Amino acid sequence: MNPLAIRTSIDRCVLREWRETDIASLARHANNRNVSRFLLDQFPFPYTERDARDWIATATAKAKATETHGMHLAIEIEGEAAGGIGAAFGEGNARATAAIGYWIGEAHWGGGIATAAVRAFAEHLLAEHTVGPTAIDRLEATVFANNPASIRVLAKAGFAREIHVDDGGDDDGGGHDDNDATAATNLGVRFVRLRNAGA
Repeated sequence: MNPLAIRTSIDRCVLREWRETDIASLARHANNRNVSRFLLDQFPFPYTERDARDWIATATAKAKATETHGMHLAIEIEGEAAGGIGAAFGEGNARATAAIGYWIGEAHWGGGIATAAVRAFAEHLLAEHTVGPTAIDRLEATVFANNPASIRVLAKAGFAREIHVDDGGDDDGGGHDDNDATAATNLGVRFVRLRNAGA
């Protein structure tokens, strides 16, 4: 089975499976409070090479097991892993829904890479998961209300604002900023993209 690789609209950016050789670049880009402050609590800060090694081992084990609960990919930019994107597949009444999350290293902010990555990932999920236990009709992404950059990414990638929820944040990450005094810090905004809604 060939490794999964998803091309994006930006030539220097591809979504692909994590590799052991990504440890150093993952730790370098993830060990940044400006990144972790808008992610969920399981994303550590400081982020060490041990954290990177543990995450890559987990992600690659899941990929090899081809389990139906989700997928996690590296965002490769200019030949190195500089971010992550993933989806958790729902179960029961939510079995046709996948919750996605993503992050990009600060060195690559502002160049349209996050939008290209999210759009390509969403299109892949909706195109490839049409039948069986992982059939998906609805994508969800929840971001902090005080993260306007990520809100713009989702809007540009074809997602529509749905609702405010408590304790929002990207699914593939960790930790809001406990020192942020704004009341909106732990208020999330949920965006959705439906199969029949178009991009």
